Amino acid sequence: MTAEAEDKGMALAAHIADVRQRSGSPALSPDRRALFFLETWRIDLMTPHSQHIRHLFVILSAVLFGCLQQAAVCAADVLVPGIADRITVSDPADRDRIAGGAPDPVTYTWMCGDRSYSLAGRELKATDRPLTFRFHVPRADRPLTLELWEFRRSNDGRVAYLVEANGQRIQFRNRKYEGAGPSSAFIDIPNSMVHQPTITVRLTNLCDNPICFSSAILYDDLEGYARSEGLVQPMYVGPIVDGVLDDPAKMKQLREILPDTPDVKPMFSLCTLAAANWTPETVERKLDRLIASARELNAKAEVQAITWWGGTPSGCDGIGGRWNDVTYQQVTYVPGKDRFGLSVPNVWSNTPWLTVGNQRLNGFKADCFARFGRMVRDRYEQDPANFPLISIVLDNEPTYWAAGNPGAAPDQLADFNLAMVESARKQGVTLDPRDGLGPDEKGFLRRALLDYNREMNAGIRRGLGECALSERVFTHTFMATVNGLFEDFMQATGVGVIRTGRLGGEWMASLSLLPALEQHRELGIPAGINREAGGGQSVLFDVDFAYAMGCDHLTLFNVSDDKLAEIAPSLKGGWQEIKPTPWRPVLFSTDHFRTGAASLAKYFVETQGVATEPWPGQTFGVRGDKPGVSSRALVRLSSRELTGKPVFDSLALRYDARAFVWDFKKGGSVDNPDGYLAVRAGPSRDRLTEVDRMFNGVKKAGDRIDLSAVARGAKELWVEFEFHPIRLPGWVMLFNVELERPWAEENLLYTNRSYRADRLRVESSIVGWRADASWALTKVQDDAATWPAGDPDLAGLTAVRSLFAAGSYQKAYRAVRAIVERRARPPEAAPWALSPDRQEHGELASADPAAIRFEPYDGGYCDAVVKLAPDAAFRLEENGMVRPQATVKDVLPGDDVTLEVKGNRAVSVVVRRGTASGKVTTCTAMTPYAMPILAEEGGPGRPLSYRAKIGNMESFRGWKVGYQPAQPGDNVSIRWNPTTGRIVEVEQK
Repeated sequence: MTAEAEDKGMALAAHIADVRQRSGSPALSPDRRALFFLETWRIDLMTPHSQHIRHLFVILSAVLFGCLQQAAVCAADVLVPGIADRITVSDPADRDRIAGGAPDPVTYTWMCGDRSYSLAGRELKATDRPLTFRFHVPRADRPLTLELWEFRRSNDGRVAYLVEANGQRIQFRNRKYEGAGPSSAFIDIPNSMVHQPTITVRLTNLCDNPICFSSAILYDDLEGYARSEGLVQPMYVGPIVDGVLDDPAKMKQLREILPDTPDVKPMFSLCTLAAANWTPETVERKLDRLIASARELNAKAEVQAITWWGGTPSGCDGIGGRWNDVTYQQVTYVPGKDRFGLSVPNVWSNTPWLTVGNQRLNGFKADCFARFGRMVRDRYEQDPANFPLISIVLDNEPTYWAAGNPGAAPDQLADFNLAMVESARKQGVTLDPRDGLGPDEKGFLRRALLDYNREMNAGIRRGLGECALSERVFTHTFMATVNGLFEDFMQATGVGVIRTGRLGGEWMASLSLLPALEQHRELGIPAGINREAGGGQSVLFDVDFAYAMGCDHLTLFNVSDDKLAEIAPSLKGGWQEIKPTPWRPVLFSTDHFRTGAASLAKYFVETQGVATEPWPGQTFGVRGDKPGVSSRALVRLSSRELTGKPVFDSLALRYDARAFVWDFKKGGSVDNPDGYLAVRAGPSRDRLTEVDRMFNGVKKAGDRIDLSAVARGAKELWVEFEFHPIRLPGWVMLFNVELERPWAEENLLYTNRSYRADRLRVESSIVGWRADASWALTKVQDDAATWPAGDPDLAGLTAVRSLFAAGSYQKAYRAVRAIVERRARPPEAAPWALSPDRQEHGELASADPAAIRFEPYDGGYCDAVVKLAPDAAFRLEENGMVRPQATVKDVLPGDDVTLEVKGNRAVSVVVRRGTASGKVTTCTAMTPYAMPILAEEGGPGRPLSYRAKIGNMESFRGWKVGYQPAQPGDNVSIRWNPTTGRIVEVEQK
């Protein structure tokens, strides 16, 4: 025996002894021995043994696991580590242990974005007799936890059922999910109920919405199982560092205040790496600085490679225009004004939002991502084991410039760029918002966002190839319902769910969003890739919330240093409890006042000085008319009409509202109780008691006011809202009102042993790793359909499936990735590196005696820089005539420039321009589809460049629809670029 083999044998013996002690088992079951066998040789499989040995291993593994699977079917008491028993509802072998519910099995295919999930199980309606499961209990007095894997077949996400164990009520399962699909419920079973040999669990549906069950898993020591399987990983947390990346002292200071514990580790994020706007050299320099800084400070890093916001490409498009021309911009439509427009002007430096429908633009972006991916891959291969980059995020909020964006109309829609209209036509859809957006049009717009995410991800994977980093690429999706396209948050999430990429989410930590994050984890381990924390907001709950939901990492945008410094001390105090808020039957709702002014008469019996105001999402808010004056709205509710009973019993009020006073000088709200919303309730108009008053805040959807004391025994309930705004009426506004009936079973809502974030992370980690392993296995099984018979990796997949069935989800995932990476093709080559001797051609940005800045026509990026040789020769041609003795001082932004480069220095510079002066004969206004075209006496009409300089005219604040830079008859001087044909300067004489 070799020394290496002896060491492995000793390690195996220690591993077996450790697990025997942990499990309390006198002997190892066959499947445990098999797992240890595989674990011992797993490392050998990854090392360069001969191909024959590797093939022999996978074949033996397949045979061994096949035998074990057969044995598991025959012997129901075989133990899997951490899993005491499992019932698969669709498995005939488990049929005798299930009773009740609908007699016929049900199937459902859950589609979320690019992914498809086949679900099967048994449905339970409120009218069905209870569904029961009978579990084997291997040992008494053990901490058992039951996981029920549910799914819903309809978009009604309401779940409410009673859970009993051995005849005793142990929990009330209650959630309001975002539509159809799977979810996981973890229910602790009290130790006093754990007796051998069986436990019978009974489920009674209390809701009129059916719920289906695909499997039920009984865990012995849930936390011990998850940790021993390596499912509970640390979460990385950190700020964006774009402004301080080149400041070592500041980076060191940030690192010192970041948490660094076994549970929470430090991370930095470069949130703006403009892959399609910066030159490759700039991208490379920023990437290298981030990697070096993370290594120096012993932290992990994230890079967000973006082509939106500050990363929006504005360079040349290779056909005479620019990537931010109106040709490529999103076209908006405001129904209330029957007007098409653009996303400019806007408060974000007038940065236009670009369409996702132009294939030329999308192809350029994808090529830029491929180039960036290859840069990352080259650096990763230098030291894979110590590479600090753990997250690559593609783009930032790719969506439509619709209602909800600053300055946008509350009913604004997008995108109706001609490329989008043509793309829709090819799919048989007429995209025209003037008659409203029908289901086909909304469906097309959703698919366009998904197609865009898919194409950008494919681009970066061309450069990254298949490696560990390839599975660390996240899309960016956020909880928004722009255009009214999305019925709920999960439908909005779907545009970022692609087959070959991970889902990254932007959301605010809120108990009302907890069910949505529980659905995110069913798609794989989630990540919070953009938590906006500006304005001095605390992020303590965000950290606990993200940790509880199993997040891989949490990126904090614009967080202040003092709020960042609060995280580490807070963690020393222990994890917060995170208890979900229940949904309750709604007796009355204003439906977000969707009918506008008509809502006032519909929902209020009396109003005084109130009005409605449009709000994003095709809804309205209710506000007072005048600042400094109280306005009122009164609701009358009848018990007989709402409940069918003569008097009210338990009752709760839920309302969404805001009340604040803004200080523009300070850039935030101020503590001013004079700007308030007061709520009063009582059994009659003249017997009202104040039940709530809010100021300097927002009433969240999960907040409830218990009205039972004032409503119980009353035939009617009157609720009055008093609006008292300061300065602006809209600062105090009511968005929705609902009256709810609490459940009698709510005392059973929180009966688990713990609801702390660390316990919830265990649950989320199990679900997330299971989903990731299933996702990876599904992808490779699809590919395996083309593998030849006898391919050794087919046997390897059999072993992976057995690992998955045993609950070893992380091991299964790693084994799948090993197969994928072993079979991977080399990544795309890196064609972007510049030769030191070359010719460059582009549009001039600026020049000085040291260097020329320009924007290459073919490259598409901005601010390429070439140093000037000391004796560089200049040649300036204006209207085809050579100007004598030209120097660098004579060149102007927008000029056409050709450089001869030797040894990375320009030795020859040829500059060309066209100029003319005279009266304007034609000048069109800017439209959503074309830039202005200007013609002067004797000259042709020429379009203006999006970067044109407008001088000596009315104040130019940026392009907008309807802007006309000159009038016929004006005397102007114009200058144009002869290569692009675009006017780059207009000056009035």
